[in-house]
Amino acid sequence: MAKYQRSGLLGRDVEKALEEGGKVIFARIVQHDNGSWFINVIGDWTDGQEMSLALYDRMRVRLFKRLGTCLSTVLESLDYGGSIQIIPVEGRHAQTVI
Repeated sequence: MAKYQRSGLLGRDVEKALEEGGKVIFARIVQHDNGSWFINVIGDWTDGQEMSLALYDRMRVRLFKRLGTCLSTVLESLDYGGSIQIIPVEGRHAQTVI
C-alpha cells in the first residue's frame, strides 16, 4: 500500500500534459461549504483517478469565488468541451448561470 496517494493535480502538470497531447475526459465543479467552487477532473494521463485542480506550483486546491470563472477555466484553460457536472452545496444557490 502506498504511503500517500496524490489527490490533486498541479496546474503546471496539467498544462504540460495538455501540451503533450493529453486531454481532460471528465470535469466536475463542486461548491465548497464556504461558497467557493473548485474543479475536479479526470485526464487521460491520471489512470482514471478523479483529482482536484491545484494551484500552479502548490498542492493547495484552487478555489474560485464565482461559478462563471470556474466554468471558463474548464472550457478555456483545460480545453474541455464535454459535459460538466456542477454540484452546489445543498441550500445554496449559484450566483452565475451559464
